[in-house]
Amino acid sequence: MPYAAPTTQSDWIKLTFAAAELGCSPGTVKNMIKDGRLKVRVIRFDSFIRINRKDFERALAARVTAGLST
Repeated sequence: MPYAAPTTQSDWIKLTFAAAELGCSPGTVKNMIKDGRLKVRVIRFDSFIRINRKDFERALAARVTAGLST
């Protein structure tokens, strides 16, 4: 079996990271996801929320292109 180098980035990011990237609070990001303004896949376990990195990067690029803020 060939050796696969470990990935340095997780496929899932923290809600706080997404909030920092968008320049808003984590609560605002939660509302954006719930309202459908931020279309990303989310996993929840216990009290933690993780957002799919590729979905978030795609949504962020679309928001930048459209000239939207939070």
